[in-house]
Amino acid sequence: MKDQSVFKFGNSELSKDIMISSMGNSEHCPSRKLGLCKIVNAGISCYARKPEQQYIHTRKARKRWIKYWTKSPIEQIIGDASEKLYRKRKKPKFFRFNEAGDFWDQDCIDKIVELSKHLYANFGIITYGYTARRDLSYPKHQKWLVIRGSGWKGPSGQTEVIEKHMETPRGFVLCPKTTENALCGEDCDMCPMTKKNIAFWRH
Repeated sequence: MKDQSVFKFGNSELSKDIMISSMGNSEHCPSRKLGLCKIVNAGISCYARKPEQQYIHTRKARKRWIKYWTKSPIEQIIGDASEKLYRKRKKPKFFRFNEAGDFWDQDCIDKIVELSKHLYANFGIITYGYTARRDLSYPKHQKWLVIRGSGWKGPSGQTEVIEKHMETPRGFVLCPKTTENALCGEDCDMCPMTKKNIAFWRH
């Protein structure tokens, strides 16, 4: 299932130095359905839900991505990502997985692990993202693969969402974007380049 549109570069939150792809959407997010998402469990609407509600093309695209990531063999995914990158004159520095949704199963994690090795070896790209799937197994932290737990201690640290009036939790640093309007990947590379525990203001 060839589909290079699964990979895009930058958006209003992330700079074009970041390649992005999601395995699903907010509506069918496995972490939400399994009761693993602390944000949704607290009665807070997922930030990824808004564009799906506002734009029909976003809803359709993310549903198509579910099929791509769950049905495509890793060889196809690596080929599609590589072909897209070879066409880009200025290569991105980072690859952000699952801007929306989460890992469906262990197979999806295995695909990200293999893709991250290829991206780093061939393009020098560091892969990073966050997951609430604490019920699955992950590799140890690697410089080319940064996986933070959303609400739990992942192999590369932890993230928490807090209200603006709250103090930053002990052992965490506050995301610079919240106070400095920094553009991820351009003004700040804390997420892909460190193992710090990071707190984000609620969107």
